[in-house]
Amino acid sequence: MLRSLPPTDAKQWLWDYYSGIDGAQRARLIKEALGCNAITVVDVETLTEVFGHQIAHDAHLLPSRRRAEVLRSLHAPALMITGWYDWYLDDALATWELLRREAPEPVSSRSRLIIAPSAHLMPGYHEGREGHPELERVYRTQHIVDLLLRWYATVREGTCNSWPVVTYYLMGANEWCLASAWPPPEARKLQYYLGESGTLSTKPPRGPLEPDDYIYDARDPTPTVGGSIISFVYPTGAVDVSAVQRRSDVLTYTTPPLQQDVDVVGPVRMILYASSSAVDTDFAARLSDVFPDGRAIQLQNGLLRARYRNLDGEPELLEPGRIYRFEIDMWATANRFKAGHRIRVDIASADFPRFDRNSNRGGQRGDPIPARQRIYHDPEQPLPSTAIGPWRLLHDGVGLTRCQMDGSSTLARTLCSNEP
Repeated sequence: MLRSLPPTDAKQWLWDYYSGIDGAQRARLIKEALGCNAITVVDVETLTEVFGHQIAHDAHLLPSRRRAEVLRSLHAPALMITGWYDWYLDDALATWELLRREAPEPVSSRSRLIIAPSAHLMPGYHEGREGHPELERVYRTQHIVDLLLRWYATVREGTCNSWPVVTYYLMGANEWCLASAWPPPEARKLQYYLGESGTLSTKPPRGPLEPDDYIYDARDPTPTVGGSIISFVYPTGAVDVSAVQRRSDVLTYTTPPLQQDVDVVGPVRMILYASSSAVDTDFAARLSDVFPDGRAIQLQNGLLRARYRNLDGEPELLEPGRIYRFEIDMWATANRFKAGHRIRVDIASADFPRFDRNSNRGGQRGDPIPARQRIYHDPEQPLPSTAIGPWRLLHDGVGLTRCQMDGSSTLARTLCSNEP
């Protein structure tokens, strides 16, 4: 039966079947699919090769045919807490969106979201720590008992409307802010364009412009410095990435010093037009806040494996030299770029060891093959299958009308306290 279906449909059918059987049956299926005699967590995480890249490996441990079905089974409102440097921030925000859309009433409207300045089990944003104990806090159960007890009491009393729908931390300003939804409804989209000589501007470039290029070699991959990771080797959270940005396999694009504060709050993504000499490669993008002293503090980044560029389709290799449109999800952030600071994005082809380095061989075994990557930002360049000329960085939220949390409120005191 599976052989008669298109590959994507066959993988979805198999996932539905897997989700509907019990644990012992799943174990037998995994052993047969992977040809192994025993099953470990590592084996379960490799099931993406069986079910397709549309099924995140985290779902393999708690499978369900449709994610929305899980949300529809909820009976009590949820308090979701994540952090700007948490490794699962994107999953948390996607779950929040699904919860608000699919959960029954009154669960949907009574649920609440808090986005802290933290990493996973560790502090995250480190700038301006003096006088801000909330930056030292780990927003996990044993550290926020008072907050959780208040939430449970609020649910029992039926007074969830007394809590803001979304409470998020605005880094750079080091302030708690409130919003009626995520992203904040007050946010407006703004495009930044990659220009010549490493410039970044809200104005599209005027051509003709030569492409920028670099050589990516998996034997010397662009290294992980920090960010949204769990590690006892690399620093987590906000780190200075200026040294990495000076590497020959990294392209940087930077605005002039800002004349006024700019609040960037919401989803961040990079629309990239690029070509490669390889049949497969990676493209990584990063957003950083450049301080007057030259430090570039990483806010958020993302990476896309080129052969998986069609998220709803099957993997597809590149035609070397052809220009493709790549959309790199950089999750989300909330940061105030202060006057005198600069906004910077950089482009590379690795973030190792946070992400597995690409050998540029399309998934085939063998020694890595260096790849020449070209980044196009010429408005005259004929780009395939799109009407958009220059590349752009899209983000929500410049010049927001913010609602700063009342510092005298109990919730504010609970969040800002460093006491468990």
